[in-house]
Amino acid sequence: MGLISDAFIATKTELEETQFMSQGNPGQFFPTIQGKNIDPLMLAQLELIVTNLEKNSLPAILSSLDERMLGEAESTEQWIYQFPDPLVDRLATLQDTEISRYGAQWGATKEWQSKKGLPPTEAATQFLQLLCQLAVRAHAETKNMYMWISL
Repeated sequence: MGLISDAFIATKTELEETQFMSQGNPGQFFPTIQGKNIDPLMLAQLELIVTNLEKNSLPAILSSLDERMLGEAESTEQWIYQFPDPLVDRLATLQDTEISRYGAQWGATKEWQSKKGLPPTEAATQFLQLLCQLAVRAHAETKNMYMWISL
């Protein structure tokens, strides 16, 4: 079956008030892009790639990702991670050529290579394009960006 990994935007207040983890998924309440099989390591790799950090920064990014976990319902196997503001800022400003370049780099990681479906570079680039569109909307509406992961 795999992971469901939906990116969405909301204010902290909206997130707290809906408590959607006990009622469904973020798409029922917030602007959402649906994803599959995007795990925390892949999110960290994306941040590393688009913010041009050194490869040896990956452990620190993974650690900060754990710190940015806002919701956790292990009994229902669901987690919510907040995208860091610098990453959302960067995603909101990427140009098409950068999206293609970064999508290719992200799709070349072994985590994408093991996924079924579209070729990894194409799938990663398409998902990155959608994340960029969502980041633009997050900026316009002064909202945070999150990733909901569910087994």
